[in-house]
Amino acid sequence: MKKLFFAAGIGCILGLLFAPRKGTELREDLRKRLEKLQEKIEEQRCELKEETADNFSRANAAIAKAGSSACEAFTKLDKNLHEIFSKV
Repeated sequence: MKKLFFAAGIGCILGLLFAPRKGTELREDLRKRLEKLQEKIEEQRCELKEETADNFSRANAAIAKAGSSACEAFTKLDKNLHEIFSKV
């Protein structure tokens, strides 16, 4: 465990020594990158929401069509069964 803390400490010191910019500049850059990432995530969330709504609409239309077709098929079957039983 001591080796881990020692290595982490050495890494921090080397990072500070060789950092290309000041801490304030790095924090500002990080903040801007995080804001861009948040915007991108929000855009993708909105796109996914719209795509999901479209998919649900198409699925509902397909279900309604299938239900209508099934209803027609059962009506024809019922009619055919009545004709068969009326002949018997």
